[in-house]
Amino acid sequence: MSKIMVRKKIHKRIYIHNDLSNAAYSFKKAAIEKITNDERHGVSHDIMACLIFCAYTAEAHANYLGNVRIKAWDEKDNLKSKYKTLLKSADIQVDWIKRPFETIVKLVEFRNNLAHGKPEIVELDITEEIGDERDLFKHMIGVWEAEFLTDEFFIQAKEDVREIWQILLEGLKIDITETITSASMHEQLLSS
Repeated sequence: MSKIMVRKKIHKRIYIHNDLSNAAYSFKKAAIEKITNDERHGVSHDIMACLIFCAYTAEAHANYLGNVRIKAWDEKDNLKSKYKTLLKSADIQVDWIKRPFETIVKLVEFRNNLAHGKPEIVELDITEEIGDERDLFKHMIGVWEAEFLTDEFFIQAKEDVREIWQILLEGLKIDITETITSASMHEQLLSS
């Protein structure tokens, strides 16, 4: 087979927030399936991964929106400050102690707990009746696990990150189709 020379002009827009959001969805779906089937083995890891990817998605959303709409965007700023800048630009007032925006604060706290992991030493001396093998391990979780790795919070987190995304897209007047990873290519045959 003879070779041909082709000139390609490629324009691609790679938006990582899509990949991160899809990963969060995958882990959420896996966790829900385990919970539904009462298969708790490994579900806390699926929830943990879902929450980490929700936090990453929230950060990537902020960076996408900031790069598109804010002239002096600082990607190194903390996440809450980034969202405050975006909200101000969109002229949107929010209550940071109510959903969906309180979830951003909680996700940052969760991510930081994992990223800066520190030992937790607890002394317990209790007597209790146990019903099944899960009761044996209920005291083997950290404070961060009890607070964040709940069936309710990881579902809430994924929903709230999506809702905030929608609020900001609307407020900043960005069509969702502009945020999707895409590519275009034009080829020109140079020789055969």
